[in-house]
Amino acid sequence: MLLLYLGRATPAEVMSAAKSADAETDLSQRCEANFYLGEKALLEGKRDEAQRYFREAVSRELKSSPEFVGAEVELGRF
Repeated sequence: MLLLYLGRATPAEVMSAAKSADAETDLSQRCEANFYLGEKALLEGKRDEAQRYFREAVSRELKSSPEFVGAEVELGRF
């Protein structure tokens, strides 16, 4: 995620890096990636895009994940 925030990685590259052959790892990493992509979109003033990423993070239903919880909180602010 650091490279994303430094402008050295695109959202597509982040999502590609989040992929895993292991289903559980894939689910977790995609939730995490969507949350941080949403946070970056918010920082850039892209509210619609941020909301889309947060919805995708929540759709993963990883209720014990900090990123899931964070995405729920962010969605509650819209």
